[in-house]
Amino acid sequence: MLEAVTFNDPKIALYSNVAGKLVASGADAKKLALLQITSPVRWVQEEAALIAAGGFAACLEVGPGKVLQGLWKDSGSELPCYAAGTVEDIGKLEEV
Repeated sequence: MLEAVTFNDPKIALYSNVAGKLVASGADAKKLALLQITSPVRWVQEEAALIAAGGFAACLEVGPGKVLQGLWKDSGSELPCYAAGTVEDIGKLEEV
């Protein structure tokens, strides 16, 4: 199904759970989207890449659940991670 879909180059920083690093192009994003279905999550590598890149005020977990938010907190990172998977979660971001 994704063969006919064009993935544009990211306009903001996009990190891959499959590669554990920054996604450089739309073509890479497309390949990684396919691999996301069957590949393990490389959360530790992705988190390290985000922290190393710097310049972020916070991270958002967008999607169902709050698993990555908990893993982020457990890592000891000083950079906060907020859930943004529901309308209620997004409303709470205004309080931050």
